[in-house]
Amino acid sequence: IEKKARNGNPKKFNLPKPLINKKNCDFSFSGLKTATNRLCKRMKLEKKMKKNVKDICASFQETVCEVIVDRCRNAVKIFNKRFPSKEIRLVIVGGVASNNYLRSKLSFLAKEINFSFIAPPKELCTDNAAMIAWAAIERIKIGMKGDINFKPTPRWQLNVSNSSKRISNKR
Repeated sequence: IEKKARNGNPKKFNLPKPLINKKNCDFSFSGLKTATNRLCKRMKLEKKMKKNVKDICASFQETVCEVIVDRCRNAVKIFNKRFPSKEIRLVIVGGVASNNYLRSKLSFLAKEINFSFIAPPKELCTDNAAMIAWAAIERIKIGMKGDINFKPTPRWQLNVSNSSKRISNKR
């Protein structure tokens, strides 16, 4: 998507921004996926897909990034209230971290909120084992130790009250 989006117009198609401006950190891209799928089908039927593919990709990428930045902004507000600190980092990891456009948007957000921005080398972003090892190295660097004696919870709720229970931040 990023390659096709590079020369596209991110404002050409107004796609839905699920949960944007909600005061939580929840994600849902189902409405966006459905709308994008319908748009693509319509463009194919009208034989306009080839002409619009760059703009569709750019609009999709822009929308996803806008939602992610909005969710991160909320997470930062919650984090700052619960864990005031002098040196705070915004970290992006996983396959999504290989997207330069998202990296630039999150880097801008980090500057805006006075956080340092950290992203692993792009060539490691799609390797899960490398990402886990990299995260461990970053934790070790700042003296964090995880408790390996936790009970696995396959249906762990991703909410603020559970965020600090799962991983120990002992130093």
